[in-house]
Amino acid sequence: MNDLLVWGLSKAREQTLNLVADLDQEQMCHQSVEGENHPAWTLGHLFLADCMIFSVLQVPDAPQLSQLPKEWWRAYAPGNAPSADKNRYHAKEELMEKLIRTEQIRKQAIEKLTMEDLSRPTPDPHFAITQPTIGHLLHYLLFHEGNHAGQLASWRKTRKLPSGSGAFGVA
Repeated sequence: MNDLLVWGLSKAREQTLNLVADLDQEQMCHQSVEGENHPAWTLGHLFLADCMIFSVLQVPDAPQLSQLPKEWWRAYAPGNAPSADKNRYHAKEELMEKLIRTEQIRKQAIEKLTMEDLSRPTPDPHFAITQPTIGHLLHYLLFHEGNHAGQLASWRKTRKLPSGSGAFGVA
């Protein structure tokens, strides 16, 4: 089961990165409407999600939520509306590098999990309401990243940009 989960998460990350690969730094914070999830916010937000998983799984030598500067929370946390102010966000290259690296760490961590590990309760009471086990939480990441990739695809379409190369063999 872990190999399918790792495959799905890797493909979702590949799709996310493909959707921003051709963007320049100036495009990263463009919004059609105030509060729209733009590419810079989306990449930073997905990095926070990876850090959350590392915290839950207690992955050594991985970025942890508790270690991130407050600026990451202000810029990318759920509930904090994205802004067109590009000075509030990290550079595209830095965000992409972080997501590439955390995907590698995440893959290695998930590959080591046993069925018993996946059956453990989700420690965060907020997440545990809808994702009662570690397995549920990890599967939710597929939905989460796919949801944000869909937002990026829509963001691109609004700007009449090509759809981007697809991680699943479709554009």
